[in-house]
Amino acid sequence: MKMLQQEDIRWIHDVARGVDPAGRVFVCDGDYYRAIFPGAVPFVTSLFDKGIVDRLVEKGLLIDTVMTDHQVDGFGLVLKHRRVPFLTRGNEWNRSFFLDAARMVIDLNLELLKDNLCTIDYHWQNVQQKSNCSPVWIDFGSICPLTERHSHVHQEFFQYFVHPLYVFARSASLGNVARALTGNYHLNALEFHDLFGGTMEFNFPCGDRRTGLEVMKAWLDNLSFPSLQSEWSEYFTEDTLRQMSSGDPSLLAPAGHVGRAAIVSKILNVKRPAKIIDLGCNAGLFSLMGASTGADVYSCDADEGALEYFYRILKECRRPVSVTLAVRDICDPPHKSSPVAGDMVLALAITHHLFFTRRYTIAGMARILSSYSTHMLITEFMPDGLGRPGNPVPNPLPEDYTLDNFRNAFSDYFRRIETIEYDSGMSRRIFIVCVDRRRTAEASQPGGPPAQ
Repeated sequence: MKMLQQEDIRWIHDVARGVDPAGRVFVCDGDYYRAIFPGAVPFVTSLFDKGIVDRLVEKGLLIDTVMTDHQVDGFGLVLKHRRVPFLTRGNEWNRSFFLDAARMVIDLNLELLKDNLCTIDYHWQNVQQKSNCSPVWIDFGSICPLTERHSHVHQEFFQYFVHPLYVFARSASLGNVARALTGNYHLNALEFHDLFGGTMEFNFPCGDRRTGLEVMKAWLDNLSFPSLQSEWSEYFTEDTLRQMSSGDPSLLAPAGHVGRAAIVSKILNVKRPAKIIDLGCNAGLFSLMGASTGADVYSCDADEGALEYFYRILKECRRPVSVTLAVRDICDPPHKSSPVAGDMVLALAITHHLFFTRRYTIAGMARILSSYSTHMLITEFMPDGLGRPGNPVPNPLPEDYTLDNFRNAFSDYFRRIETIEYDSGMSRRIFIVCVDRRRTAEASQPGGPPAQ
């Protein structure tokens, strides 16, 4: 039995929040725990004794959770939860994951109903991604006995899931709108009515929880989305991605690739990073490479169409890979509740778009890309800008768009900078490999917002 000291504990939520009837979540030595209030111990232990927790975990509905012999002063029991590599928010989810998350929440409550239990809420904040981007419920404390006040199907499910999914389904172009409605807010029935001229209503007897859940599940199962356009196929073929996801050994080693893919594969196999941030991941080739080495990979892109395809590949994957997807602009800082950092950052085929299309300064790009790294960053310099060899775009290139300026900007954040030049066939590229991240205090402040 181990008594955990308060100075070694970081509580996740303020005690005044008071929404968890079972206890409070804390972090200790990098692991996630839940300290259970003395009065809730009999109920919580009964969930384990009856095999309910094991059943939910086995069905992929609840985050892996075990009882420990740890103690925290003032609490009667300590649980340990499996750590999720990266946290995401509803406004970062691609639409297919959003739909699968909604299905999982309904399936969880149908399973709980077998033991006269339910969840006290339906927040998307309680859903995260585990292996192969599968949605899983992380809020153990929201599981409680079903009472009369829980017998109806909670309106939160409409606000946090049904309403955004309706927006996703209306148009391929409304993805960012749907995600924006799930940011720090939700779309209630009155707002939904004023926006769309009606309300979402399901026909089932009032108070019949099981029928209500089944009706909503049927609605989710029949929901379809318009197809999304994406440029991912410009970079990777479908066959290559499917072979990578199959675990074909010939594609997990540098010899299985050519050009930039071979260089990235070699670095990954030599460095073996624990956490990788793939910025502008496209359809996920390099993310799959990283995950194949055993790394936890955070893959983000503003192109939802590319992530939708990558998500389908991951769902079909015949082996577990630790990949977390997020639809987001890499230039927007992550939400404070879900920080993003890794010991290796991949930022490939990005800088020329940031510089020429979005008008970021080289110093500004270096600051943004470096902010995701705790040790190493790999990015690229495109000597011909947006063009090809012999046909640079724009022509002439700006005087400040030089490899030396790139090296100097990133040296503000890393102690060692190396370059690797190669010919991709379509365009010349130069890898910029940045190693040994400087502490914040050592890094200069290179300016921030885009040049206007």
